[in-house]
Amino acid sequence: MFDDTKPTLRLVADNTGAIAPLVDMVAHYAAEIDERRNQLSQELEHFESKLRDLVQLDPMDFTGLTKVYREHASHIRRLLSEFEQAQA
Repeated sequence: MFDDTKPTLRLVADNTGAIAPLVDMVAHYAAEIDERRNQLSQELEHFESKLRDLVQLDPMDFTGLTKVYREHASHIRRLLSEFEQAQA
């Protein structure tokens, strides 16, 4: 019977030098994704805080800010949801 594990192991060992930069790149992008996720979470907190304030300051939304902030918060929630789905 033919044993094909040795060529495969040798191929992986031969490509280790080529894989290392890719591992670093993946780690870099993973860190950047985490940073973006944190930034979006902070922005969502900001808009939700503003929405709570506007309920008291402008209950009729004469300024239109409530609509704008809701749209921003909704968009951020969708983005964060996409991050969650991508990690699942």
